[in-house]
Amino acid sequence: MRLGAICPYGDNKAIPSDSISESSWILDLEDIEKDTGLIKHYATKTERNSVSNKYAFTTGQLLYSKLRPYLNKVVIATKDGYCTTEILPLIFYGNISAQYMQIFMMSPTFLAYVNMISYGVKMPRLGTSDGKNALIAISPINEQLRIRKQFDIIIPLLRKIEKHSDTLHSNILATKSKILDLAIRGKLIPQDPNDEPASVLLERIRTEKEELIKQGKIKRDKKESVIFKGDDNSYYQDLPENWSVCTLGDISEIVTGGTPSKSNKDYYNGSFPFFKPADLEQGVNTIISSEYLSDEGKNVSRVIPEQSTLICCIGTIGKCGFVRCECATNQQINAVIPYIEPKYMYYFCNSQFFINELKRNASATTVAIINKSKTAKTPFLLPPVTEQKRIVDEIEKIFATLDDIANQVA
Repeated sequence: MRLGAICPYGDNKAIPSDSISESSWILDLEDIEKDTGLIKHYATKTERNSVSNKYAFTTGQLLYSKLRPYLNKVVIATKDGYCTTEILPLIFYGNISAQYMQIFMMSPTFLAYVNMISYGVKMPRLGTSDGKNALIAISPINEQLRIRKQFDIIIPLLRKIEKHSDTLHSNILATKSKILDLAIRGKLIPQDPNDEPASVLLERIRTEKEELIKQGKIKRDKKESVIFKGDDNSYYQDLPENWSVCTLGDISEIVTGGTPSKSNKDYYNGSFPFFKPADLEQGVNTIISSEYLSDEGKNVSRVIPEQSTLICCIGTIGKCGFVRCECATNQQINAVIPYIEPKYMYYFCNSQFFINELKRNASATTVAIINKSKTAKTPFLLPPVTEQKRIVDEIEKIFATLDDIANQVA
């Protein structure tokens, strides 16, 4: 049946605020928890300091939020009260169960309809005529009650599962962090004495960088520093013999991004990815940009090559992502262009050791900031090049197993 045939949808009469007592319960949208059908806060008219017109409702009535229907706020009134006119108190004909209708109006079937038919971009609403035309599957009255009874048994169990799922998710994140900790200290996989030592790789990189400096393709770091194994951190003391300790700047080029002028609309709405810190998600190695530059915008920005690691350098220091395509970034991101195995670089930058080092060297007033120079001086634990690839393979095999476990529970 259509909703308008089983209830006077939208035919509510607004009551002036001065007709409502100061001790009356006033329900607002913010008091309703999305997706759960629960009321999370109660307030009186005095506490609300409410002066707008309201709709009256009685105990047991279904209260449906027509504003932002995608939030799925549908509750049963626990006592008499008044609500904002963005919430519709509904009365159903023929002894139809309000508890059953709550389930139906919170279902993906009904939600898909209202999201499709809602109007308004910033503040979408379900219009009265569209609400009346919504199709409702009505079962026999006794079956409605049995459905609701079963629903009330299952939902608490699902919430317990969700709680355990959250715990599992936290444990998986902690396990991944430990895996990265083992990996960057040479304890995740067996050492191969036949591997070319990292010191040889480091010297080769230095030679190549000198050549690029001569060609004018990169600039020399005038404040270059050297870290000696075992100097100031326990992470260095127990490294395998053929590893080296260097700085991030020794084995990469670090570039700070910039934002093309927003006043020039020709710079935007193209197809070239432009990343901001909000686009980065810790521990996720494929990221999608929320904004794109035009060819003109790309030309005034700095092009970052594929397989670079992007690191947030303001606010959430250390949050990073791995890009699989050429891109540009804003000034709140330092892009690390690696001279070593790109994915090892990325996983090292995800390690808690690296993040802690960045935060330790960041300057902070109200918002933490680390500049390109300090980022370049962050210690880096460098394995032989062939071991870097083996480490990446092992990390990704373990992470895939952990993700499978998480997905099965979800």
